[in-house]
Amino acid sequence: MTKPKILFQAGNWTVTRFGIECANPNYYIEADRICAKRGSLPEWPLHVVEKRGCDIENFILAFGWALNNHPEVKNPFTDEQLAECFKKTRYEALYNREFEKFIAKTDGHSTWLCGDRLIQLGDEFDKTWDGKATA
Repeated sequence: MTKPKILFQAGNWTVTRFGIECANPNYYIEADRICAKRGSLPEWPLHVVEKRGCDIENFILAFGWALNNHPEVKNPFTDEQLAECFKKTRYEALYNREFEKFIAKTDGHSTWLCGDRLIQLGDEFDKTWDGKATA
């Protein structure tokens, strides 16, 4: 089986005629599902940012390209909806990165924590985080 032709690539995210995919971590969104919604906003950026290890900035580039250029996709979103979605997505990505740093500094690791400890650390972090990146 041959690989499909790449229509667009941003980092490890590619757009093919079949959809958007990432080789590492392995992730795939079929073309007919690209326009899924979460309320009035695009679903996928908000969903992908929840996945550990995803390069969200390159995903946003690939997603935007697919919305506007993929032959099987008709973009239903306004510029305002996309801007709001990407703002929320970037904020969530920043929060996740800073929380990972907080966990590493507090517990010395971040690969595995029991649910109760994770909730406790989340509460501690939320009390101190100012919404900005740390060094």
